[in-house]
Amino acid sequence: MNDLERIFFDEYKHLDKMCREIFGSEQGVTAYINHMEYVPYVDRINVICWDADYKMLKHVRWIRNTIAHDERDSGCSEQDVQWVRTFYQRILDRNDSYSQYYSKVPVPQINKDKSTLSSEKMKNSENGLKVIETENSNLVNNINDDGEEMTKGAIIGIIVIIIFVIGIIIGLLLIVNPI
Repeated sequence: MNDLERIFFDEYKHLDKMCREIFGSEQGVTAYINHMEYVPYVDRINVICWDADYKMLKHVRWIRNTIAHDERDSGCSEQDVQWVRTFYQRILDRNDSYSQYYSKVPVPQINKDKSTLSSEKMKNSENGLKVIETENSNLVNNINDDGEEMTKGAIIGIIVIIIFVIGIIIGLLLIVNPI
């Protein structure tokens, strides 16, 4: 490993750690990439740097894996190191592709009469999520600076799992009691 690769590796580790904390995953940059892949094309076209960021994230992950696991030259350049540093800062500034995407997602309106967050106070927690304080409790939600909830992917995932489980149950019932 040459000096440039060491510098790259250290910078990548910082980015990977931040991504692990953001997504609550052990995969780090891979989790960021995976989350990008779940966003529908019609939604991601509104983020100008989406494709470039996606391609560069995959590129720098490949460089990291080459440095970590191969003896061959990684092809790491000063531009790659600088991109990792810049992307790290863009995440901190909430100017990365994923943050930009969520800044464009419409905020659902909450009716004050029905269990609302009307008197909430939002503040930053240590991990970048927003803490919503209400009179009754503290809730930690994945909410961006505009107050938009970021649970769309989780809800879709749960629905897919429920449909899958129902399909398995119906299949088992048909095996035990054929029609």
